[in-house]
Parts: sequence; structure tokens; C-alpha cells
Amino acid sequence: MKKSCDNMNALGFLMVLREVMKKCRYLWVILIVFGLILFNGNNYSYARGKFVELNFKQEDNNQPVALNEEEVFFAGGWNGLNTNKINSAKKYNIKSKKIIPLNSTMNFPRINYGAIKYDDNHILVLGGYCIGKNHSAFKDCSKIAEIYDIRANKFTRISDSNLSFPSSVRTILLKNGKVFVLSGTQMEIFDPKSNKFLQVKPKGDFLPSRNEYMYTIYPYIAPDAISLNDNEILIFGTTPINFGEERTFKMEILNILTGKSVNVPVEYSVDKIYYKKIGTPIKINENTILFIGTGKDRRSVLRFDIKERKFYFWKKLGKALSGTGCLLDNGNILLIRGVIEDPDYFRGTSLERVIYDYKNNKIYNRKLTHESYYVTYFIKFKKLIYISGYSEQKPMIYKY
Repeated sequence: MKKSCDNMNALGFLMVLREVMKKCRYLWVILIVFGLILFNGNNYSYARGKFVELNFKQEDNNQPVALNEEEVFFAGGWNGLNTNKINSAKKYNIKSKKIIPLNSTMNFPRINYGAIKYDDNHILVLGGYCIGKNHSAFKDCSKIAEIYDIRANKFTRISDSNLSFPSSVRTILLKNGKVFVLSGTQMEIFDPKSNKFLQVKPKGDFLPSRNEYMYTIYPYIAPDAISLNDNEILIFGTTPINFGEERTFKMEILNILTGKSVNVPVEYSVDKIYYKKIGTPIKINENTILFIGTGKDRRSVLRFDIKERKFYFWKKLGKALSGTGCLLDNGNILLIRGVIEDPDYFRGTSLERVIYDYKNNKIYNRKLTHESYYVTYFIKFKKLIYISGYSEQKPMIYKY
């Protein structure tokens, strides 16, 4: 073999290489191992799992709710082309891949509402905008609540909420069975036993310019929330709401028993870079929330210690990440739809989808796009995730 290698020249390179490979089969193993090491050194690999587009188009601004391990429930929305109202309910069966009309309608057609299944047989639907030709009536639904009885297949209007929840309504099921409702600076607790809404005490300051009560420290734009424990809610989002001003990220922890909020400083410095872009928060256990894609380049991961109420540096990413996130049962994190900054593109670039293995700091199936996306909702089933609002309201399933 050594003699053959010594006699190599430019003209006979390919022929000699072929003969060498036949005689030195172990070289194939060396090359393969070297290639894997080189490839994994960049913390990237091919896709794990499978994304499947579903065979129907979801209406704009309706929110999916899981009925069981095979069926997704929808109500409300509009067709996206005009102001035709939709108040009918339907369900999609993942196994049979069929849309099934439920022949049941909400009392008020609406979009941008909140919906959550709070027990085995009931779904709360609250707030949002009414759909119709009279645009002045858009907020007529902001206090109206309904309960959908799954077994009876019927919507029933219940007592109105005390405050308005006009859009971007967030709902969290608490361990005591009650539902925390948030929209902007408005928040209440829904009690399923009485079917009534309870205001968070004590009541906040009234802001005449917005005609509403301010319960949180900051005037958020479409905030979101994470339940920390039985009594505390982490509220986060961008602020201020004044047009033309720079939006910055803010966080606070609300005690739903006392109604008091505590500010959480979000500026964390590494190499003199302050993280105004805080990234995607994912609660991975009872004591830790990871903020993925922080910093000016969206390439850092911060760890928020829930007990200490402090940020710590976690990992540095090889590529920018941003989007709506969901923790999978296998320990990975699915991120969908997020604006990122990549010097390889002239136009605004979005993250279409990615799988992030936070334990090993590895990224799989990172795919970019120039298309815009709607608000994304996740529904977790046993071994798949239902993804709504993916692109032009085309839902998808991620199997893993």
C-alpha cells in the first residue's frame, strides 16, 4: 500500500485512490468519523422528527383547543378575505384527517379571543373582537364570556367579565382549577364553580387615557404569562404603548392573592452587551426558565432562576434563534415563527422552524424564510404537536 501511495501523481490520482480504498477499507471509516466530528462541531445536524402540513385551512384569528388526544376544537374567526363572520364550531380529527362540523354556534362571532379547556367537559371562551360591518361594535365582545359544553355540544353565555379583554387574550389554568386571564394591563380570575370572574385585588390605578385599570407595573403590548407556582404569575412583554417610541422588554411577577407586582430587572451584561432583546422564554422545570435567542444578535441563552429572581448566562448559540416556543416531552424545544437578523439576507428574515436541544446546545432543522406568519398556538399531544397559524393559516403537525 505504501508503494502505491508513493507513486501517486496528478494524472492517475482517481484510479490510484480507488485502488487504495479497496485495499485500505479502514480509510472509509476514518473519513466518515472525521466528517461526523467536523459536522457536529458546528452544533448542527439534520432534522429530527417530521413536519406535516394538514389538509385544511384554519380560519383567521380563531384559537384551537384540544378536546382529547385526537381532536382539535375551533370556534369563531373570519375567512380573511372580508368581514364575513364565523361563529360556528367545528373540530378536526388528526387520525382521520377530517373536519367535522359540530352544528353549534357561539352567541357572538369573534376573533382574537381567549379559549381554554379547564376541565374534562368545558371550554371557556372570552373577549376578543366581534365581527361585523359595524366597526364601532368591534369591542362589544370584550367582556362577553361563554362556556362550551363538550358533551352537550352547546354554547352558554355566562356572566360578563368585570374588565375588558379586547384582543391577545392569554389564559392560564391554575393548579386550583381556576383560570387566570390577561390582556394588556387587564387581568382577572375565572372561577368555574361559580362561573364568575373575580378581579385581582387590590384594584390598580385607573388610566383615563385608556379608560381602563392598570393592574401591572408596565403598559405592555400584547403581554404573555407563565405560571411560576400556585400564587405567582410571571408577566412579560414589550413596552411602551406610545407610537414612535422604542419598544423595550419588561418583566414582573404578580402575586394573584395580594394583587401586587414586583419588577424583575431584565438587563444582563456579557461583554458589555445589554440584552434588550430578551428572546423566547421556556419553563423547563419548576426552578428554571430559559430565554432563548437573547441579545442584539439573538445568539445567547439566558437562565432565569425562579427562586433567586435573577438571570444567569447559559449558552452561546451558533445561529440566531427567535420565535414562539414549546417544550417537548423528549426534552427538546420546538421554536416556530420568529424574526431574526442574519447578514446573509437583504430582506427581513424570519425563522420558519427549528428544534433546539438545550441540554447539548444543538440545533436541528433550522429553516429560514422571508414569508410572514400569524400568531402561533401549540397543542401538545402524546407524540406530536399541533401548530396553528403556521403560514397563511395552514396548520401543521410535528411528529417526534
